[in-house]
Amino acid sequence: MAKLRMRTKFRTTMELFSGLFVGFWLMLMLNTPPRQTTRNCNLPDKYNISQAFHQIQLAKFQDKTRVSIKKQHQNHLYIGVLTAKKYLQSRAVAVYETWGKQVPGKVEFFSAYDPKHRTPRGIPVVTNIPGIDDTYPPQKKSFLMLKYMHDFYIDKYEWFIRADDDAYIRVDKLQRFLRLVNSSKPLYIGQSGSGKKNEIGKLGLGPSDNYCMGGPGVILSRETLRRIAPHISHCLKNMYSKHEDVEIGICIKRFANVSCTRASDAERIFFSDYRNYRKGSVQHLYPGLVQHSITLHPNKGPKDQYKFYTYFLALRLEALQQRTLELFRTIGKMTNELHSSNEIKRSPTSLTNYKPRDIRGVMAWDYFTRRKMQGYLTREASRRLIDLLRTRIKDASITVTDIVNKASRKERRRVQVYDLRHGYWKVSPQHGLSYVLHSSLLIKEFRNRHRRTFNATRRQDYFHQSLGPAVLMENTAGKSYNTTASSPSVPQRDTPTVHVIVPLVGRMETFKRFMRNYEKVCLQTNENAKLLVVLFKHEDSSKDESLRVHLLMKSYQIKYPKAYLEVLDVKGRFSRGVGLQLGASHFPRNALLFFCDVDLVFPQGFLQRCRSRTVAKKQVYYPVMFSQYDPQFAHGSQSNARTTPPQTNQPILKNQFEFNKEKTMDDFYQFSKDSGYWRHYSYGMVCVYREDFFRSGKFDTAIKGWGLEDLDLCDKFAATGMNVFRATDPGLVHVYHPMHCDPRLRTRQYNMCLGSKANTYGSAAKLGERLLEIKDKNRTLH
Repeated sequence: MAKLRMRTKFRTTMELFSGLFVGFWLMLMLNTPPRQTTRNCNLPDKYNISQAFHQIQLAKFQDKTRVSIKKQHQNHLYIGVLTAKKYLQSRAVAVYETWGKQVPGKVEFFSAYDPKHRTPRGIPVVTNIPGIDDTYPPQKKSFLMLKYMHDFYIDKYEWFIRADDDAYIRVDKLQRFLRLVNSSKPLYIGQSGSGKKNEIGKLGLGPSDNYCMGGPGVILSRETLRRIAPHISHCLKNMYSKHEDVEIGICIKRFANVSCTRASDAERIFFSDYRNYRKGSVQHLYPGLVQHSITLHPNKGPKDQYKFYTYFLALRLEALQQRTLELFRTIGKMTNELHSSNEIKRSPTSLTNYKPRDIRGVMAWDYFTRRKMQGYLTREASRRLIDLLRTRIKDASITVTDIVNKASRKERRRVQVYDLRHGYWKVSPQHGLSYVLHSSLLIKEFRNRHRRTFNATRRQDYFHQSLGPAVLMENTAGKSYNTTASSPSVPQRDTPTVHVIVPLVGRMETFKRFMRNYEKVCLQTNENAKLLVVLFKHEDSSKDESLRVHLLMKSYQIKYPKAYLEVLDVKGRFSRGVGLQLGASHFPRNALLFFCDVDLVFPQGFLQRCRSRTVAKKQVYYPVMFSQYDPQFAHGSQSNARTTPPQTNQPILKNQFEFNKEKTMDDFYQFSKDSGYWRHYSYGMVCVYREDFFRSGKFDTAIKGWGLEDLDLCDKFAATGMNVFRATDPGLVHVYHPMHCDPRLRTRQYNMCLGSKANTYGSAAKLGERLLEIKDKNRTLH
């Protein structure tokens, strides 16, 4: 009976608990609202992607509510920057205006007392600590700065950082890094060092001791600073070396019992470019360094701080643009799903949503390999892959691997780019830079701890980098000029005089066209320029036109008596290098020279660019000119018909003589893919100061015939340390003229001449059309 009663009580208890559980579950089911899905969502029919902007407004509202959260992080970091009185107006200002304002805490600069009060306004500078001076190495200043941190801020901040005024700190990465570390523990973080080879054993360090190098920055936790603060006076009185970072490391090891971190990647996280330390700046930001670095050292020039600040802001902008693009694509997909019943489909959002209106709007791609690149529009021979493009391609390859590896972590796979086979790239001022990479990938699969498999595959990736808005840049030469067109009645006396030197033999009609352009650009506008024509006599006396050249120049001298228009007669066979060299000798030492050809026409703005882009003893300017194709080939085959070429309303004669004679100056500024090409391989036109020209070694007058003397001069400029500024110059046009290549030239010169002559026939599109016409004609004949 007792057992039966126990069973009855047990059954009653279980039924009671079961009833309570079922009742509680039913209550939850009845009171919980249904979850909204795409099936039970009631949205208006007019809902579209524009409503994403309402979500953006909501996000802005949420950002405002996060202000209270940010206040919790305002006391996260305290950074003390060691500087000196002589750097307060330069390095300290650059630090505070770049990364200093981003610190979630406080930044203060420590310097010796300045009785003249030359402290920059708005910058927190501590100069009232007794005993601090600007003696180097700053041992006393560094220890007393740590004592100051402890006495005033030990309970207000979690982390304390000792930094130099020539270090750049990526504050956002530093904050994310320190949020993962417990500041209540005694920690001493930085790039570990043990001294130079000749200093080992002389620094007071033990066999296994180390210290954190001061240049890239030293991070102390609150507990570490609390332990060493009472003993700073003892550490100052007992120093073993002249290195302040070594002494701080010894003090921390002795009284806090902490050594500097020995992480394998600390050299990349706290980076110091010791190889280029004497140059005073980090020379190359390779992708791995950009990905991992928190501090960059040294940056002794203030401009380096602003350079890094702008660079990392640009990287952040790229990341935000990519994130924005992903969000809008997600919104587009959801919108299409919601409107699937109405069959309203929208194309995915893209940064490269450019559609040409016609065939002329199609942008051509240039081909490249690992070492060479091949132009399309210019049909140039393959040339070396430029360093900037190589860097961008390498960055894009790393981006590929990061995206793939991020998605493959769960599958225990890792991808590595081991070979870039080839690719294509194009650039548009309106739409940015695009390139396609064909690369070979190595896939590593980790099956278990002891087994790995390797597979190779090929991949094609498309990248696009949009361009930011146009900005005004400061003139690095320290000069500024008025770039507006000058009035004919007001001479420009505040700008350097451009001395135009033109070697000439024969070609009277071409010279007349040149003088008409020169009159319009320089004489009528009273431009500050001088013209010297170096005149050679023709070998055939019957074709010599020297007298006509003198008469033409005399007529312009009478018309413009205040202008400098001179002719220098030269005996001997025509040589462009000799003529330009004699013309340069005709002007004073500080004269700004422009080596010009008679086939060239230029606008007034070019003379201003010649002045601003040429710096005495520092820089020469090589403009890239627009070279015209054969107009008879480019605009049709009818010999006497008038037609209108693409993108211009001016009539053009097909006869070459009438074409050059009748064309007005404005007609030469019509640019299109079918009318000409940018002559990147030509180095004949140059703006240079006379003393730089003679200091470099001048032209090699031993080179006879067509070409090579201009390339030799450019090599000499580079060898003497001159900066060669090379850029396409709008408005600078080389008018077409038939070319003759002398077979008696040296092989290299003759081949270069033939290549230049072949480039003047027409564009690749026109050559293709002509080839198809010939093939069709041959088919009809057969």
